[in-house]
Amino acid sequence: MKFKGILIILLILASMVYSSENKMIAYSGINWLLDYNQALALAEEKNKPVIIMFQGAIGCISCQNFGMHIISHPLMAEVITNNFVPLIVFDPNRNEGKMVLEQLGNSSNTIPDMGIVNSKGQDLVKAESSDYNYSSFTQAIIRALEADNKEIPEYLKLLHEDFLARDYPPLEEKTPLQQNSLLSGPYRYLPLLESQKKQINIALSNNQDPEPFLSPRQKNALELIQNHSQVSWDEQKSDQDFTEAWKKFSQKMYAIK
Repeated sequence: MKFKGILIILLILASMVYSSENKMIAYSGINWLLDYNQALALAEEKNKPVIIMFQGAIGCISCQNFGMHIISHPLMAEVITNNFVPLIVFDPNRNEGKMVLEQLGNSSNTIPDMGIVNSKGQDLVKAESSDYNYSSFTQAIIRALEADNKEIPEYLKLLHEDFLARDYPPLEEKTPLQQNSLLSGPYRYLPLLESQKKQINIALSNNQDPEPFLSPRQKNALELIQNHSQVSWDEQKSDQDFTEAWKKFSQKMYAIK
């Protein structure tokens, strides 16, 4: 088990791109700062809270789940990039990592998964080991933004709704959304959450603008679809995993750009 834990951490490190100039690591589509004080300064400048991801404990299953699965969702990465200053802390029990935990007032022997602070370093979501699943993490994100008096993006609310359905499947089998009944035009080519499809269908049926339910990247993708109508875009399958669908769509999108 120990060897397996070491191997997973090595794979995580191998997937990161380090920038020594800015003390930054690119991981899961997010640029993570490595210096706590630098993160607080940037948070003050950007008027954003700081989200802190703790990594480095060999065999820490919750750390691995958080780092390799939860934040790797394309919309989750977008939420973090657009609304937070991301900071990653390696080996929280030693050196600078230990200093960060002390500054956050964490005196327990357990390594937290993540924490969220404002630009003054004050807790919005306390750094603790909570074994986050998908929906509890989005709930923590929403709670932190509310505590910092920030607006909650509509696509984050819908992402949380989707994650709740993922973590706690309904007892009754859900009737598949008939997306071709209302979800038409360029939207049928765009990777969407099930909750987004529902809201966009309602908006279209009421002649309302559905774009508020999209993330910034989805809005850019929709514009690309509309501006390149001659391209043979693939219709999205109702049962397709969003992450896989977005990955496939992005490859085509970047090829056109």
